[in-house]
Amino acid sequence: MSSFPEVALIALLVITVKLYYPFDTIDRNTRSAADLGTLALDWDQWCKAQNEYDSRETANGQLGRGNEIKVEEKDVFNLSDDQMDEYLDWFEKTWVDEGRARNHPRGHPEQLLDMFPTGRRRTTPPAHSNAQQEYQANDEALERKLRTVQEHLKVREIVSDRDARRSRRPVNRIGSYYKRYRKVGDLPDAARTFHETAANLVAITLPSLLVAVRQVEQKLIKWRERHLEAKAAGDEVGERQQESEGDDVSDHASVDDEPSMDIDEISLKDNGNANQARVMESVESSDSSDSLDSSDQSS
Repeated sequence: MSSFPEVALIALLVITVKLYYPFDTIDRNTRSAADLGTLALDWDQWCKAQNEYDSRETANGQLGRGNEIKVEEKDVFNLSDDQMDEYLDWFEKTWVDEGRARNHPRGHPEQLLDMFPTGRRRTTPPAHSNAQQEYQANDEALERKLRTVQEHLKVREIVSDRDARRSRRPVNRIGSYYKRYRKVGDLPDAARTFHETAANLVAITLPSLLVAVRQVEQKLIKWRERHLEAKAAGDEVGERQQESEGDDVSDHASVDDEPSMDIDEISLKDNGNANQARVMESVESSDSSDSLDSSDQSS
């Protein structure tokens, strides 16, 4: 995955969304209004807004930016002349390397390539009005989508740690009951729409995205295990030092000495790190036996 940083980045984004905005109906509470997970996302409204955005009409009947890669064989018969030119221009710019054909030892003769030029010959320079209209229409569609999603955001109930200890009902925190999806069939409707949208952003298939997400989740689990082992070893060493030095060590402590902090204490000083620590705990507890094997990677 190190060879494809965009895939690793989108996998981390998917994991973050699954932590803060899970696809289930379990009620979760935050510790304060400053927590990042205070707002809950309405996935039904998000899917509706995303579908409207994907099916939007482009200016002057154009394909629109980002829609070229979605063209399939059956769509060719329904494309207009301008849409066909737009698609071929995108294909030439994205995939065709004329220099490789000319410079390759076994490439085509230059005379033959000149007889079949790849680009369109324009008698007049292309107008920029269509591009500007396309950008404007795309920005307006994104704004409508964002407005629709924000209008349906919900505020989670805030339950502090003190209130949680006094409460008789269980209090679920952000990141609890983290769900790991092994195959496409395990995805709920909203989760599938989200994962498909994320996969399209980096031009990979949905199964490939699930494999990448599982690999990152497994790395996070191993990362947490190493930190817990280091923490346990440090606590054991500290207890032995306390026993050997005696109970009066605290009386001779220097004022300038900064007290040591373990992972949990450090994470509480940074809400983002606190949620990251809870991520590892929830991922491991939800499916500790779910590890990547050769069959997973081949899917």
